[in-house]
Amino acid sequence: MRKKFEPIDVSDVFVAGNYPAHTYNPRSGTHLESEITSYLRQRGKCLVISGPSKSGKTVLVEHMLPRSFAVWISGNRLRTIEDVWSAIVDQLDAYTEVSRSESEGSGVALEGSVTVGIPEFLQAKVGARPTFDKNEAIAGRHVRSAASTVLEYLAHTPVPIVIDDFHYIEDEGLRKQVTLVVKELILATHVILIAVPHVAFDPVRDSPDMNGRVWGVRVEPWEVQELAEIAVDGFRVLNLIDADGLGNKLAEASLGAPFIMQQLCQDLVWANNIYESNLSTLPLSPPSSWPVFFRTVADRHVPGIFEKLKQGPPTRGQERVNRPLKDGRRTDSYGAILLGVKSLSPRLEYHYTVLSKELEKFFSEVPKNQQLTSALGHMAEIARKGRGTSDAAFAYKDDRVNVADPFLAFYLQYGSWTLPGPDA
Repeated sequence: MRKKFEPIDVSDVFVAGNYPAHTYNPRSGTHLESEITSYLRQRGKCLVISGPSKSGKTVLVEHMLPRSFAVWISGNRLRTIEDVWSAIVDQLDAYTEVSRSESEGSGVALEGSVTVGIPEFLQAKVGARPTFDKNEAIAGRHVRSAASTVLEYLAHTPVPIVIDDFHYIEDEGLRKQVTLVVKELILATHVILIAVPHVAFDPVRDSPDMNGRVWGVRVEPWEVQELAEIAVDGFRVLNLIDADGLGNKLAEASLGAPFIMQQLCQDLVWANNIYESNLSTLPLSPPSSWPVFFRTVADRHVPGIFEKLKQGPPTRGQERVNRPLKDGRRTDSYGAILLGVKSLSPRLEYHYTVLSKELEKFFSEVPKNQQLTSALGHMAEIARKGRGTSDAAFAYKDDRVNVADPFLAFYLQYGSWTLPGPDA
């Protein structure tokens, strides 16, 4: 009997911001999966994964340690060290209140699941996770700490623990406390920390307690061919023919970020009035104008912090200096920085002197180094304060500029924005 055709929605194939089951790319040439597998065979170490924002760090770890298998904690939810222990207790479904009961049939049950992507040896090691009967008749009870509950649980069931967005823990004291907790946890299970590199894991690396206990993996920006494979896989699932190499065009515009590639692929298919997979093969057509297509996508996803970066901090009674560009326009230091960042794209990280040199293309008199670094520092602080629950879009640390959100670089490259200044 022929299986009934069930169409797949385009947004389930090309997924920007979540796990892309149909278009996951292991990037075989980078050996990232094998490196993580090697770590998972170790004991007593913490794995730290760093890489640019939206470069696929979380997707990589989630593929190998799905949320149904491991404990996942978000750094932006941690305010105290007890939040760490409590989050683990909640996800393990463990209990800090221990009850005695004389009723029959109470005790520990086991539940387990196997998910593609998890190394087989780890599935066997963790095995079934215990669940506890919540309906016992109480004859006596005592309350224990969340920490002791977690450690007792992990002693017999070493469920891996992932702390995503570790860099969101802004309080230095709390980060140091979390580092000490990690040291304790790695004696019982695997612990993975994920962060962007410009803040990454300084508290972990700098802690004498963690010497020799940190296993580092760096996720680099994607190559064009790696990004193009996302389009190849997705178009195949949707039964589309890309005769004109449109996937390569999208990959070249994605600035090394799979997040942007997923979004561009989705928008291109929608622009063809295709919203789900088809039984018959359909050709994929290019947009009537690539600049208009990219501008439309960029303008739909204007980074919320962009206008504040463009305006800079409030002035204190003194007007900003607007320098003339070689084309006759005028702008201040903040406009100059945005112009330089756009010109340096697809490079997203560099020393500030590289930016200063790039500005010579546009200005006869570029901002002095002190003015430039001061403006960069202000922009980084604006981005940090305005990041909300996402990564800061822009960073400046140790004399290095980091365009941490590739969508900011994408908007600068293709969006409808104007320079700040008297001509705005």
